[in-house]
Amino acid sequence: MKAYAHAAAILALASAFAVAIPSSGARAAQPGAQPAASTVATPDPIRVLDCLTFGPTETDLEKLRREGLTRWLDGQLHPPRTDALPPAAQAQIDSLAIAQKPMAALVADIAEKGKALRDIADPDLKRAAQQVLNDFARQAATRDILRDLYAPTQLRERMTWFSSPRT
Repeated sequence: MKAYAHAAAILALASAFAVAIPSSGARAAQPGAQPAASTVATPDPIRVLDCLTFGPTETDLEKLRREGLTRWLDGQLHPPRTDALPPAAQAQIDSLAIAQKPMAALVADIAEKGKALRDIADPDLKRAAQQVLNDFARQAATRDILRDLYAPTQLRERMTWFSSPRT
């Protein structure tokens, strides 16, 4: 149900990009009147990508133009199982220390370090312990930015970012 709600919201947003363009000599539309089908323009691909991704790229623009909005949205909302990043971006993520441990182990490690930090009285030791936690945060941010910039499923990345808690 949640996936359906996300898809419906995105499709509603995407359909809002279509604007009515009156033909020359056309009378002003009556309030509440629907424009004729022939006067509705297709959405601007750059505007669509700007709103639904982390920004248009040449590759995404070419793909959207080639596939059309409906097919592009379907590919974003139902990506293939092989949703691979470009090799250089994946190598950067793989080199991060946080990529070497399972998520459950990372969460437990961070929680333990955070709890220990509260008990440290010495300011220098406390600063060093805080630096370790800051490093975890920097690595997580780096991973997220690389995924945001290079994942082929930009819409999914943007929806994940939008729905994630931020402080």
